[in-house]
Amino acid sequence: MIVDAQRLRTLQVVRLHGDFSFDAISPRGSLVYLIEYTSPTDSTRYRVRAYDLAANRLLTQPVVDPSEPGEKMGGSPLTRATSPDGRWAYTLYDGAGKTPFVHALDTSTRSARCVDLDALAGTNLSRMRLHVDAAAHTLTVNSGRRPLVVIDTRSFRTSSPSEPASFRWKPVAGATAAALAAVTLLFLVLVRRRRQEPALAQ
Repeated sequence: MIVDAQRLRTLQVVRLHGDFSFDAISPRGSLVYLIEYTSPTDSTRYRVRAYDLAANRLLTQPVVDPSEPGEKMGGSPLTRATSPDGRWAYTLYDGAGKTPFVHALDTSTRSARCVDLDALAGTNLSRMRLHVDAAAHTLTVNSGRRPLVVIDTRSFRTSSPSEPASFRWKPVAGATAAALAAVTLLFLVLVRRRRQEPALAQ
């Protein structure tokens, strides 16, 4: 059912042949993304489909990762986060006993990326939550409040929280190094003088 979110009235009813559930919607509301379950007995087997509301039809081609077009998705969704502009929908899947992964769905371009999270294999995924930092271009997988994996949302590379994908160590330039050395030396001199001063009378 398509509903006007402001007036809360039904605009149209879409009837599909098969077993579907709602997944996401594009920022302008022109595309609706659905999960199509491909097995009547195994809910972890599915594919992502797009429905064009303007054309009133289900698009033929499933939404897949262009880098892995033949790989089948499998698993149960655990938690979801959306980018502030509504374009990206990130969902953490348990991998159906295999490697957990994040499904990054670009709702504006009908494309997706699957990011394998090898570091989470064999861990308890029930407390996992996703956090999007649009300014830092990162998606963090947290266990409670503890960050476990950081994903660069531009390159989709993963890293540990201690070294985020957007951070790269660069050598300090000569002038900057000299300034840091001077400040450090001044600090040490001040500390030494303070230690040599007589203690104040109580």
